[in-house]
Amino acid sequence: MQIAYIIGAPPALLITAGCRIGRAEADLDIAGALQGSPLELIRCQTSDLLVPAGAEFIIEAEVDFQDYVEHTMGEFPDQYGTSRAPVARITAITHRHNAMMHTIMAGMNREHNSLGVYIFVGLQAALLAHLRERFTCLRDLHIDFTPPRTGNRSQVTITIEPDTGEEPADIITAAFAFAYEGFPMDRILQRVVIVDGDINIRSHSDVEWAISMRASNEARMGLAEIPGRNGATTVRFGIDATLGAERRVSSRRPVIPDEAKYPLERYL
Repeated sequence: MQIAYIIGAPPALLITAGCRIGRAEADLDIAGALQGSPLELIRCQTSDLLVPAGAEFIIEAEVDFQDYVEHTMGEFPDQYGTSRAPVARITAITHRHNAMMHTIMAGMNREHNSLGVYIFVGLQAALLAHLRERFTCLRDLHIDFTPPRTGNRSQVTITIEPDTGEEPADIITAAFAFAYEGFPMDRILQRVVIVDGDINIRSHSDVEWAISMRASNEARMGLAEIPGRNGATTVRFGIDATLGAERRVSSRRPVIPDEAKYPLERYL
């Protein structure tokens, strides 16, 4: 298979390449619309492929699917990842005068992590809509993609209404069973946490407090092993951090009237 690597693509094409667009839409068409004019294309030196004329480098190659190699690269959760891929043999390299090499800083760097988050920009809305079809108790949902906190997977925290008869364990199972555009959720999620309405699901400290104070027994903690690469396994957590009816009064959080009016930092 003949391919062409584009290094240093025009900005409009870089933006489009990171977006989720319909399969019937062409990246080049959308990039042209973003920049207000058609993207200028030129033909490769060793194939009929068309590539952006404004790219910094074009590396032309042929992929041999009979020849595979193991390769290792820095991944966004700050570890090395190894996978197997077919070999591509270079047939030509062209570049602009005084070309600039564009790259992504591998590992847990801001640009690498940001690109990873953009891939799943529609996941939160899709998962919420999917779960609401089955569970009427859902109030809100938040997905945390912060790699220093969640490693190479994410955490979803879900707020539910109490006393609806719907079990948090069933919601956890349904969340892990969802697939987003071909991505199984058990590959994306590390933890699913269910909380009551008094917990701010967008606050790390609030969610961690709920896990520490309200996940009171083994029945509220579910573990599952998921097979990974090279025979390894990783663990997925389901955590019910809600209050049962018997603890709703004794375990309420203290409420301080007008607390927000007096931020401590103003007086220190």
